[in-house]
Amino acid sequence: MGRFNGLATLALLVGLAAGCGDDPVSKIDLPGEPEAQEQAPVEIASTDGCAIDADCAEGRFCFLGQCAYECDATQPCADGLSCGPRGQCVSAPNPGDGGAGETPAKEPRELPSTLRVLNSPDTVYHLGKEQESITLTLELSEPAPEQGVRYRVARGYTAEDDATRAQIQYSTGGARTVEITLDAGSAALADPEDRKIEQVRVYTELGDYRLAIVPHYAVSGSYVGTATFETFGSTGLPIEFQVVTKPDGVNLDEAEKAWLVLPVGEQFLFSPVADPEVEYVARELVYDDFVEQWVAKFEFGFALDAEGIVSAPATQVRRALRFQVEPGQPGPQGRTLIGEFSDTWTGLYDGRSASGVRQIKDVQFSGQLAMSRFTAAPSYQDISVDAYPNAGPGLQDAPPVDQCDAVVFTGAEATIDSGVYDCASIASAADFESADADAQAACAIAVSHEALSGATTGEKIRDYLDGNATNEFGQSFGEFMEDCAAGTDGTCRPGPQVLCARQLTAHAYRSQDAHADVAHQLVDQYGAVTREAFLGQELGAFGTDSRLRLEWLKSTDYPAVVVSEVKALNEQLLDDWKQKVLDVHLSVLKGQFDPSGLAVLSQEPEGAQASDSRKQLLTYMTQSWRGSMNALTLATTRWNGLLQVEADRAEKAQMVSSRLVDLYLAAGILRNLNLAAGTGYLSAQLADGFADLQRELGKLSLPFDELIYARDAEVVVNTSVDPQSGNDTLLAEREDDAVAEIERAHGSVTSVIERAQAEALSETELRNRMNNEVNDLRDSLVELCGLPVGCTTNDIRTDPTCRVRVDAGKCGFLLDKETDQITGFGSGDQSVSEGGRALLDVANAAQNIGIAQADLDALVQRAALEKQELDVFAVAINDWNTMRLSGVERLETNIAKRQAIRDEAVNQILDDVSERAQIRAAAIESTRETFADWDKIRREGVEVEMGYLISANAAQETADTMRNSAETIHDFTDAFADGLPKGSDDFMSAGRLSTKLVGAATTAGLRTGAMGFDIAATVLETAREAYQLDGDATMAKLQDDNDLSSAITEQELDDLKDHMIATETQSQAEIDQLQEIIEAAQAYQSAQLSFARDMDDFRQRRLDLRQKLTGIAGLDLRVQQARLQYEQAVAVYLGIAQRARLQDAKLQDLLRQRERVNELVGSPAVIFGRANRLDQAEVRLDRAKDKLMDWLVALEYYAVRPFMNQRLSILLARNTYQLEKIAEDLKRLQRSCGGPTNQVSSDLSLRDGLLGLSLPSLDPVTGESMSPSERLRAVLGRGYVPVDKRVRYSTDDSIGSLMSRDPDILSATFFIDLSDFANLELTCNAKIRSVDVELVGDLGEARPTVSILYDGTSALRSCQPGIDDYVAQFGANATNYGKITHLRTVGRSMSPVAGINEFGDPSTSSQTLGGLPLASQYTILINKRAGENSKVDWSKLEDVRLRLSYDYQDIFPVGQCE
Repeated sequence: MGRFNGLATLALLVGLAAGCGDDPVSKIDLPGEPEAQEQAPVEIASTDGCAIDADCAEGRFCFLGQCAYECDATQPCADGLSCGPRGQCVSAPNPGDGGAGETPAKEPRELPSTLRVLNSPDTVYHLGKEQESITLTLELSEPAPEQGVRYRVARGYTAEDDATRAQIQYSTGGARTVEITLDAGSAALADPEDRKIEQVRVYTELGDYRLAIVPHYAVSGSYVGTATFETFGSTGLPIEFQVVTKPDGVNLDEAEKAWLVLPVGEQFLFSPVADPEVEYVARELVYDDFVEQWVAKFEFGFALDAEGIVSAPATQVRRALRFQVEPGQPGPQGRTLIGEFSDTWTGLYDGRSASGVRQIKDVQFSGQLAMSRFTAAPSYQDISVDAYPNAGPGLQDAPPVDQCDAVVFTGAEATIDSGVYDCASIASAADFESADADAQAACAIAVSHEALSGATTGEKIRDYLDGNATNEFGQSFGEFMEDCAAGTDGTCRPGPQVLCARQLTAHAYRSQDAHADVAHQLVDQYGAVTREAFLGQELGAFGTDSRLRLEWLKSTDYPAVVVSEVKALNEQLLDDWKQKVLDVHLSVLKGQFDPSGLAVLSQEPEGAQASDSRKQLLTYMTQSWRGSMNALTLATTRWNGLLQVEADRAEKAQMVSSRLVDLYLAAGILRNLNLAAGTGYLSAQLADGFADLQRELGKLSLPFDELIYARDAEVVVNTSVDPQSGNDTLLAEREDDAVAEIERAHGSVTSVIERAQAEALSETELRNRMNNEVNDLRDSLVELCGLPVGCTTNDIRTDPTCRVRVDAGKCGFLLDKETDQITGFGSGDQSVSEGGRALLDVANAAQNIGIAQADLDALVQRAALEKQELDVFAVAINDWNTMRLSGVERLETNIAKRQAIRDEAVNQILDDVSERAQIRAAAIESTRETFADWDKIRREGVEVEMGYLISANAAQETADTMRNSAETIHDFTDAFADGLPKGSDDFMSAGRLSTKLVGAATTAGLRTGAMGFDIAATVLETAREAYQLDGDATMAKLQDDNDLSSAITEQELDDLKDHMIATETQSQAEIDQLQEIIEAAQAYQSAQLSFARDMDDFRQRRLDLRQKLTGIAGLDLRVQQARLQYEQAVAVYLGIAQRARLQDAKLQDLLRQRERVNELVGSPAVIFGRANRLDQAEVRLDRAKDKLMDWLVALEYYAVRPFMNQRLSILLARNTYQLEKIAEDLKRLQRSCGGPTNQVSSDLSLRDGLLGLSLPSLDPVTGESMSPSERLRAVLGRGYVPVDKRVRYSTDDSIGSLMSRDPDILSATFFIDLSDFANLELTCNAKIRSVDVELVGDLGEARPTVSILYDGTSALRSCQPGIDDYVAQFGANATNYGKITHLRTVGRSMSPVAGINEFGDPSTSSQTLGGLPLASQYTILINKRAGENSKVDWSKLEDVRLRLSYDYQDIFPVGQCE
């Protein structure tokens, strides 16, 4: 017999019964076909995330995505007000309306469109001693409403914090300043060791603020920081020490005793002794009432190694260090110390005043300290205060004449200015030392004149500069320089007579009376022989430098992509360069600081001629110091780019640090000598030199992979204004740009090589050449840092106020040329320069931290809301199961009362039904038991509730092992980043950015920088592990009772009905009883269908929630990545500023030289100036490398995998030939590493799919139900975007400014994940092609506009088989690429025309987001007043549908991209 077919069959059966006359069957009233019952509205009753008020539990309303309250039983309202059902203070009911007039006293209102916050408030607060609260201050554009500004405060996720974050508070009203007082929380705990940075989020109607409250700490600990020298401007040099207290770990004012402990070693600038057997020196800290600081003094003999620039025994030189310290405001690492220091060296040299008095000269440094605590100090029981010998400095002996032992004095004679000088009574060095002052002077001048009368190095160079193409041996200048570098046949090497003459003139000058007429002659002769003694070595170093740099540029003896060979050759070249260039510069400088040099330069001469000669010597000496510093800086830069092994980098960093100490001491002596000679302006070069070296040394102290991974996982899309350019042509365009830039660099390099040969230069030609070099350097500075507002490139030649500002904090900003004030800071308000672009990257990277965190907050709120809905749904399903169980009982009761039924077949059916009903009842009970665990998931064998995971993410907690260090750094970074500029009129925060960058440039200690990166990497690994755990977690299985063996089938009902109708002998009682049984069975079967539908719906919703948990973990990973990207962006900017300062120093040197061309012809500085052309070629080469890296980054984005070998090859490449070969390799990868691109379109419902509003809801307060469409309209109507959007909405509006100005906005934010729909879970590289929008509902006739905002936080699935294994070989956290790659790009918006109840023509699809990863966060935004939107009846909007067309690929074959 066929199945029972609803009403038609029922009508047939009734008709058959009627055909039997007055048979009682005619009175049968059978039910229709079973159908699924309509879903009843559910009461969500959330206490966490929400979209609208109806989502919240009784006593709460929806405020900025959180169910919140103003009042409850424990927090009553003010007088005259009562607490309403939504937890809002309401006015008393109006007696005339029967109590229906309750209204909130402070109902959410539309704030004035002109009301906004003007300032970017401080986001990091440092507590003073015993301070327990801070105040957040907001400056408004106009007075706040009388009721005040609403806000809520979020901290952790304890039960107490949960109540706090939900509590709405009001600021005082009516004023233009809003002050919000916040408790310091964990930052003000009683035990200092328990204190930690308190992270606070303040959500206000006018914006959200992430704050960090930094505790007041005890100062005991190990510190690193910077010593800022008054001698060297604002330059900060590294320093580290420990503060130890008794008892351990207390404040200085609480200690019985305290000590300052300095480390000992040649790499430590402030080492108090120079004994390799000593590890540290400790001295007591004593409070000084006069300076009101704690003072420690160190005073010992200090041995200066014979290999150093200045050498002396420990008995001669005394070093006295004095430190004055006090606790400072805690910084990112917590506790800080500030104060002053002085560093005094006695016994290095002595001098003679103009009056003839000889005395020991001190070399003193002083300045400010800024220290940060990075770890605990040792116990006071583990240190000892040992005694060390002091020195007894005395006057220096006369300079030695030991170079004169083999020199013949007899016959030496000179006539100068009618004066005759000879060695008539002197035949040996011993005779010279015993002669009187006049005889010494005459003999010294005679020997010097004779030493310089032959073919000197200076004379040979002048011959070339005077126009001679070759010398007497037919050598070109290039050939001569090669011989000079190699010292062939003694070329450019001083002979014994020159070295002797230098010692003799210095010895004789020291013996002269200050008023001696011959003094200027001695100084002149000393200067001439000194130049001859060292000019050749410097020229040789210049020749070697040029040769090796040219060799780096033109070498083609190895394949460019064979990394190991490239690296080995570069290391060999760099070692050769160190020995023949760096070491020569340091050796020359050491030679000038020998006893002879100090004896001449430390004595104040009388007379203009002698004074001028001394100034020229000091100019030459300062330039030599700068040459040594530049060489050391260049070596540090190259080691930083070349060395990869941490031990090798540490070894070079230590070597550079030890040389830094040498240059530090030499700079102190030079500063004294320059001041005494009236050439103090020369000391400006010293400050710039230290700043440059310190910046490069800081990089060398960090891991090499920071360079390799600097541009990891960039999003690359077309940004060209060319309409013929698009994402499909982007790779080819990047290839063309790189190849063209390589060709330009090759041309420049070739030109340098061709011009490397010597040219005969007249003075006029030299001046023209220098002018060109000056202009080139100025243009280079403009490219690096830009010009002040209102200046042109021509102005910098004539207007001093238009000079390029090169300091960190100025470089790249738009500055007023008169005041140096920042004139703007928005998306287009940076100077057109590398610094300006880097500043925008810094600001974007800082904002990305907040955006990524806001994305995470928004998804957590969504997940919390969906979890709440599922909780309610689960309760409803269990309630419905109870109702079904009662239906079974009713059925069994009816079957049990079947005594009146006599038909055996009917009874057999009823027996079967009864048995199945009993089985069913047992199954229902079992289902109710297992359903209680619906929200369990298993991670690593441990069951965890999904609700717990959501709560933990809401608390933004890191692993317990990272609480002390990681939270400290990242809370501080997040808070600082939240305080950076958000708009073009945000001048205050732009100034804060400038100040912070200056601080970063001058106070970033080496070890603190390295520690920050290490901690960031550890937190990133923790986030990755959490993401992996969530991705691999499994959900608890749900048991249901849809078992066919126990189900009551429609076949049984049909049989029962057929028997009931076919049996003519049935009584009316039997018919009535059978009809009741059938009705009960059919009602139960209908309940079964409803249950099956609800269980399917529940499972899908639970799966969606499970996917959101994975998404939450992924977004947390993005937060950590954003923090690292911020640190990298700051490092890039500071590197640009460092390059600019170096270029500016070269420019200033060249300008000074240009003013004295006649005097400087033939000087090493002029010859070295020619290397500027080589510098320019290397700049172009760097640009070619940058373009090649741009191409590689795009290729990686399209292939969704890193190409580490090619990255390293680009970093190590030294010439255009290597770059050409790398380009060929990239072409090969571009041809082979890919596959067909497929296109697909998916239609998505904003209401049902993306926002999950498919269930009707029940408002627990009003009892009103809301359909899914009503819920959608309510969500859109709130106009709340949980992210501080900087995305542009139009040419003159950002989304933030639009929403603050026009409250009549509809908006909603949603996420698209990599497994949300269609084939996303099984394919890869899904990128947007186009987007269409359809509005559903009876909306009228119009062409409405719907804006879609793309957040920029996104993800791609890689097409590379085994990608995780590939990237694992580079180490944890080495790259963001992996099976799932998380990316970050600048947000953007699109505003397509939407169809009404249909999608528009495919040809009009918006492609604005084309090429971007599909998986991201989006915001739908509708301005109801824009264009034809005003014609739309938005009250009838039912849904918003999106048609996403996207490209995807399938997994690549194994080995395709190798």
